[in-house]
Parts: sequence; structure tokens; C-alpha cells
Amino acid sequence: LARVTRPTAMRGTALVIAVSSAAWFVEFENLRAPLANGLPRLIDGVCPADCVAVFQPTPDAPQDRFDGEVDQPKHRWTLNLGYNIGDWGLNATTTYIGQVYLDDTFRTNPDNWVEIPTRAQTRVKQKVYFDFQGTYNFTKNAQLYLGIDNAFNTKPAPILTGLPGNVTGTETSSSYDAIGRRYYIGLRYSL
Repeated sequence: LARVTRPTAMRGTALVIAVSSAAWFVEFENLRAPLANGLPRLIDGVCPADCVAVFQPTPDAPQDRFDGEVDQPKHRWTLNLGYNIGDWGLNATTTYIGQVYLDDTFRTNPDNWVEIPTRAQTRVKQKVYFDFQGTYNFTKNAQLYLGIDNAFNTKPAPILTGLPGNVTGTETSSSYDAIGRRYYIGLRYSL
């Protein structure tokens, strides 16, 4: 099953591909959203490459593009893989967050710097996160699950407090995993 969405009222594309059988599934989601009514409709804060993501406080003010800046990567995707056999299941999720740059308005403001940095000097490298989860179905209604998020302990991109895009207070932006590797276990029960 493949689905490509391109509504007539929007520009851009959103793509979800899902393939499954009784035992396994593969899902790929390109988290780039189209424009709706001329305004960016963002999924997880992501704008597609062909959208014009701008901030314009007044009609007379110049437009400030923000696609490709911190918290607005041009490229972001998630890949989910799963396999079930009998009462057992295993799921793996990979999330890619493309490179971004510090806000260009902040970067080019001479009041912020002794020497204005180049765009390349304000680049934030891409990150990839891997999550894994195992499940066991005790009954039709009860399932035990355990997992690990950020399995390889990928460090978040360093975005210091006070820089545009850092609203977390953790020296990074909300796009990245500021916690690091973590484990969990739980029980699901449905009525």
C-alpha cells in the first residue's frame, strides 16, 4: 500500500508509505508538510523544500525565511519496521533530522557578534535516532512491552541557551533528544 498526498488546496507533498502482512510491517513517513492557505502547515515543525516558510510581522516588513533554520529542518523522516511472530513482536524506529542553521536574522545582526559568522559557521549537523521496542501478548487484551529510546545515545545538537531555537533550557532545541538513552517497560490492557 502506498499513498502520496497532494491536495489541490495546498502546495508541496506529504508522503507516507506503509506495507504490511500478518507478521511484519514497514512504514516510511516523510515529515515534510505542504502549505495550507499560503501559511506553512508544519508536521513536527518541518516545512517542505518547496514551501516558502516566512515570518513577516507587518505587511511592509521584509520577509524572513525560516525553512532550514533551527527547529525547521528542510529534511526529516521516520522509518518504522516491525515483525510479529505468535505472541512476540519487535519494532524499530529510525528518525532522521537534517542539518539546519542558526536564524539568519540573528546571525547577521552586528549587535550579536564581534565578527559576524558565515552561514557555514552556524551550521548544525544532522542527527539520526534509533528506538527499539519488544512486545509480548499475554492474552488477547494484555500486552507487556519494553524498549529503549535513543539506543545509541546520540547526543543532541549543541544550541546554547539564549540562541534562537533553544526554548528547552537544555542547551539544544526541541527537535533533538536532550535526555539521551533511556529504557522503559509497561503493560497495555484493552477492554
